[in-house]
Amino acid sequence: MISTRHLIPFLLILLMTISANASEDWRIRVDEQVKLSRTAMRADTAGVLTISIMLKKNGDEKDRDSTLTRLFCEGDVQVNEALNDDGLWEEISREHSPADEVRESSLLSMFDVRNSEVFTLTEGGYDDDSHLIVTFEPVYPADSLYTGVAHIDTSAWFPVRMEMTMSELPDQVKEMAMVAVFERDGDGVYRPSTISTDGHAKWLLLNFYFRTETQFKW
Repeated sequence: MISTRHLIPFLLILLMTISANASEDWRIRVDEQVKLSRTAMRADTAGVLTISIMLKKNGDEKDRDSTLTRLFCEGDVQVNEALNDDGLWEEISREHSPADEVRESSLLSMFDVRNSEVFTLTEGGYDDDSHLIVTFEPVYPADSLYTGVAHIDTSAWFPVRMEMTMSELPDQVKEMAMVAVFERDGDGVYRPSTISTDGHAKWLLLNFYFRTETQFKW
């Protein structure tokens, strides 16, 4: 029988163990769904419409341009094609991208358990839609790693919305804010739907205010 003297330390250790297991449990669930999504996307072709908008300082639109590309994988190679002026798809890049590779700079990399020592994830309650709020930040900030907050649908254990920026902005970029939205497809798997970015950059004496709107069709 545990004496009163030893009861409190015992309960504290038990509570810490339960809390650790609960935290690990949600992270494993999200990791599984992110891997499922990654596998599904590798089997798909994504049509990507990117609208680039230059803004005036007050936020009014100055001009815009758009490009239509598509991404798909051939084995361990990711192919990027663009629609040319003749209406034909033209290859613009090929990149080695093995199926089991998880880049620290990718959009959902912070939820891969293999990156648990790269990013710190912290639970923060629930939003108005009952989504679990999780903040994320890299242990060592860099201009290739994201920091921000994710809203996780606990019925599917997938981040349906992420609000983020680079943890360390490049020298020319003074401000940047990104919002990524994920939607469930007909097969029940979540994929990126839209990514929007607003930013302010400065080069020499010139200030640039910009917005990009990226739409994915799988």
